[in-house]
Amino acid sequence: MSLTRSWLLVLSLFTLPVTVSVLAQPPAPLAIEIHHYDAESADMLNSGGTDQSADIDTVRLLFKAIATPLQVQQMPIARTDRMMEQGLPVCSLNRVKSAERASKYLFSLPVNFYLGYQLYQHAAAEAVPPALLNKQGQIRSLKALLQQYPRQQIVVPKDYSFGDALDKAVAELPARQITAISTSHYYQHFVAMFEAGRADFILLYPTEMQAYLQKNTALKVRQYPLAQAPAYASGHLMCADSALTRAFVKKVDAALKQLYRQQAFVEANSYTLSVADRRKIQQIIRQHQQH
Repeated sequence: MSLTRSWLLVLSLFTLPVTVSVLAQPPAPLAIEIHHYDAESADMLNSGGTDQSADIDTVRLLFKAIATPLQVQQMPIARTDRMMEQGLPVCSLNRVKSAERASKYLFSLPVNFYLGYQLYQHAAAEAVPPALLNKQGQIRSLKALLQQYPRQQIVVPKDYSFGDALDKAVAELPARQITAISTSHYYQHFVAMFEAGRADFILLYPTEMQAYLQKNTALKVRQYPLAQAPAYASGHLMCADSALTRAFVKKVDAALKQLYRQQAFVEANSYTLSVADRRKIQQIIRQHQQH
C-alpha cells in the first residue's frame, strides 16, 4: 500500500466518527419559552412519565409528536400575559380561548378536551331549589343562585378565563361573594380551599374534579351542569404573535391533526370520566378530525 493511500485510510478512520456524531446530534432546543401556571403540572411535564390527567398527558403526547426539546416553566398567568403583551416569544399551556384573547394572541387547535364546566357544592349542604334549575337540571343563572344564598361564597381562580359565556356570568356575581385566589399550586390549592369549607361552591371541569376526588376520598360533592356554559370546553396553546411563534403554532397544529386520530390521545382526554362521558369526549374529538 502506498504512503498516500495509508494516510487516506487513517484520515477516514478519524473523520468518520465525527461525521456520524454530527448527524446524530439532537435538535436544538426551541427558542420559545413554554409556560404553565401550575407548579406541579410543570414539574410533571418536565419529569416525564404519565399522570393520567387530561391536562398533562395530552401535552406530553403533543411534545413527543413535534419532536422538539421543550422545558416548561412555572409562571403566574398575569406575568405570562404581560410578557406576551410585550411581544416576547412566549407560549402558555392549557389556556381557554376567548374573543378578547384571540384578538391579541395566537391559539393552536385544541390540545385538551373537557366536558363543560360544572358547579359543585358540598354534598352535606342544602340542595339547590328546583326553581333555580331548568328542565335539563342545569343551573339557570349563577347570579340568581348567589342571590338565593347571599351569605355563601364561590371560589374562582384569579386572572383566569372560563370562556366568553361563563366569564360574562361570573362578572355578574357580587364581588363580596367571590373568593378569587392566585397560586402557583393551582389545582391542589384551588380545590383544597373548597374542601376545607372556605367556599360553598366551585366551578370546575368534571375531569379535574374526578381526578381530585380519586385522591381525596373524604370530599363528597353534588354537581350541577350550567345553562350559561357550553357543553364542552377546550384548552389550547396560547402564544404571543411573532414570526417565531406563528411557525411553532403551525407545527403544533399539524401534529394535533394527527393526534386526534390516535386512541392514546382520545384516552388521555377521558381517563377519569364515566363510560357515558368518555363517549361524549370521543365524539367531540371525532368532530375535530373533520376540520
